[in-house]
Amino acid sequence: KALEPMFSVVFGYVINGKIDSLKVNIWLGPIIAGVVWAAIGSKIVAGEDVLADINPIAFGGAMTSNLAFSLRGILSKKFKAETSAKNLSSSNLYSVMTLLSVVLFLPFALVLEGGKLASEWPPVDNLSTIPAKIMGVPTLANTATKYLLELTFWTGLYYYMYNEMAYLVLGEVTATAQAVANTVKRVVILLATVAFLGETMDFNKGLGAAIAIVSTMVYSIAKSNAAKK
Repeated sequence: KALEPMFSVVFGYVINGKIDSLKVNIWLGPIIAGVVWAAIGSKIVAGEDVLADINPIAFGGAMTSNLAFSLRGILSKKFKAETSAKNLSSSNLYSVMTLLSVVLFLPFALVLEGGKLASEWPPVDNLSTIPAKIMGVPTLANTATKYLLELTFWTGLYYYMYNEMAYLVLGEVTATAQAVANTVKRVVILLATVAFLGETMDFNKGLGAAIAIVSTMVYSIAKSNAAKK
């Protein structure tokens, strides 16, 4: 997933015929390296075979995700720039894409997973107690099934808000810059787990996080300076 900015650079050039200068794009390397080192640096130092941990299916899914996310950003920005619709803001564009995605993929989901869902419904048999809060919000449900529906609602709401914010950002920056932010987000999540969930922060995680954050700052400065010329 750390390679998403590289996908955006390559497909941005293929689709739009535009690419930032080497002085800008060269900083994508340290950003990606920092994120990777923060994730697996400790294992590498310990002499573990990190390649043995790679699941081919998961790797293929990650690369497909990189392809899809980079194309989504590039094509969304291209469509928004070329359309004559006055009310098609970044938020509205994401709303339309979400509705179209539901229409297109719901039949496939029902065919491929509908039978499994029906056979396992409700998937809450092992839930012994209902938490008092969900992400700090008091729980309203009084049964396991209602709790599942409430949890699904909050999950969908938070995920939609996250993606809408991503589209608002995309409306202000390039697809590659958004991909960089999406990559560095993983470092932020790592730091959040340390701050709020009690995860440990060893030297290699800190080093990788520092490299990614500093490189992102330098990338932003380089891109800003290139835009002024």
